[in-house]
Amino acid sequence: MGATRGDGAAEVRLDEAVTTRFIVVRHGETYWNAETRIQGQLDSELNEEGVAQAEAIGTRVSREPFDVLVSSDLGRAVATAQRISDRTGKPIELDAALRERCFGCVQGMLYAEADQAHPGAFARFRDADPDYVLPGGESRRAFHHRICDAFDALAARHSGRTVVVVTHGGALATLYRRIRGIALDVAHPVAITNAAYNVLVHDGTRWSIEAWSDRGHLDGAEAFEED
Repeated sequence: MGATRGDGAAEVRLDEAVTTRFIVVRHGETYWNAETRIQGQLDSELNEEGVAQAEAIGTRVSREPFDVLVSSDLGRAVATAQRISDRTGKPIELDAALRERCFGCVQGMLYAEADQAHPGAFARFRDADPDYVLPGGESRRAFHHRICDAFDALAARHSGRTVVVVTHGGALATLYRRIRGIALDVAHPVAITNAAYNVLVHDGTRWSIEAWSDRGHLDGAEAFEED
């Protein structure tokens, strides 16, 4: 009997007999990353360092076989996925469900500006309350379920295959929480490097981590802590 997961969306049956492997990549560094500006579902282009990172992860991923290349439809993720596509010939499948969390009215602000514009509220949104929503934004719980549902659906659709997914720091952080059993109302920064090599495995019943924030292909890259 396969496991199912719904959370209010259409249930997805997961095949317990087959292992599915995911190489999950955070996009390369952007200008807004370097400025500590909140991107959310707005966009900023890869900077020079980000382009080099995308080229490096593209080369690394091209050295091992995989079946499918899937990317968030936000520009910074697509630009990173394109480097993988260029080296492997794999077409990019865009999936809006893999977008970064929407930070609503604070998108485009520096973190310090957001704290000043919404004193107390932004800290609550970021650190403590999984159901709090800034105007126009998305709660941590809603984001968590969106990302988990998206990966469960990919595991069901591509059972037994190897899938490369290019997404965002927040998506990786919430997957880490799920796999490690960290509650959504617990502040727990997770080290996630732009364009690092991460491997998640689904065995038909549960998820596990095979590799996390592997920076061996990157020169002097530093991990950024996503919460």
